[in-house]
Amino acid sequence: MGYEIHIEREKENKITFEEWNNYVEKSSDFKEIESQQIYVWEVDGLKIPFTFSEQYGWVSVKNPNDFILKKMVEISKVLKGSIVGEEGEGYDEKFSFEEFG
Repeated sequence: MGYEIHIEREKENKITFEEWNNYVEKSSDFKEIESQQIYVWEVDGLKIPFTFSEQYGWVSVKNPNDFILKKMVEISKVLKGSIVGEEGEGYDEKFSFEEFG
């Protein structure tokens, strides 16, 4: 279990796997895990899984901290998406996830 945060767009314009794949292929700090549509962001000795859902057209991370959330905001700008939590709440670069922990 855990709380998931998603990078997504409106339902009529979902993020495609091709868009996500293009992003991670250009990024040297992401590595694919066995073609499972899961990429691991490797930074500072950590390995954080980012999972793509073709059904929903989003990229998700479980239990992100502020550091991971900032990376998600960066990615969302490239993919022209937004950051949304499981309960529909929105996030941006000014949000501090840990203050609500």
